Amino acid sequence: MLTENKFSKYLIYAIGEIILVVIGILIALQINNKNDERKAEESVKKFYESTILDLDEASNATRTQINWFKMYQDLNFSLYEQSRKQIPNDSTLNFNLLIWTHSFRPLITDNYESKFDKINNDKIQELFRDIIWREQLVVEAIEEWNLMKIGTLRPFFFKNNINNVDESFSAERYKFIMYEVELLDRDSLIAHYNTSEFDQILYELRHKTSWAIQCFEGLETSNKNLKSALEYYLDGDYLNLNKIKSLKYYMKDE
Repeated sequence: MLTENKFSKYLIYAIGEIILVVIGILIALQINNKNDERKAEESVKKFYESTILDLDEASNATRTQINWFKMYQDLNFSLYEQSRKQIPNDSTLNFNLLIWTHSFRPLITDNYESKFDKINNDKIQELFRDIIWREQLVVEAIEEWNLMKIGTLRPFFFKNNINNVDESFSAERYKFIMYEVELLDRDSLIAHYNTSEFDQILYELRHKTSWAIQCFEGLETSNKNLKSALEYYLDGDYLNLNKIKSLKYYMKDE
């Protein structure tokens, strides 16, 4: 009986020890999981903080692009108004802008399209997809605008002897010419005002330029939406975060 009593006490003690060990392991696992979750959350926050900096850079670039395309559009309208005698010919207009094509780097697409696994919030992921889609719209709009310049406008200048050869060779040999000399013969271009061919060119320029501006403005709005969402997340303001809506299509005010 004494032996059985000691065995019972030992068994109870052993079971108690096992239970304590299991509890200790569970507590350790819970602490470890919380540490992992905390580290993961810190990593996400650093990722979002870095994203905000990239969004600021992208926004500055977008506003610069919008200003450029508004300048292109102002020239388009001035040419139209001059051709219709609505305003006098302006010798200060920079006709060189008619020649140049344009470039755009989709910064957010390049930096984040392959990093969607780091985005832990459905709303933020939705807004990321929206801005990447809008960057693609801009890329396509600029490609179309450039193709019009290369495929239609430059051949028009070449065919009609509007390119100003002597002026172009009077500039510094290795310098890219923006404003220094007039690369187009102004009088030769004016002579084509009100011709069917030049009117169609103006038509194409007007609409392709305005479409590019529209795409850029949609991109800028999408940028602001994503930045606000990230800031709300970092502040723990999930109520306002979930109120943000991506744009329906391309209109800035939708």
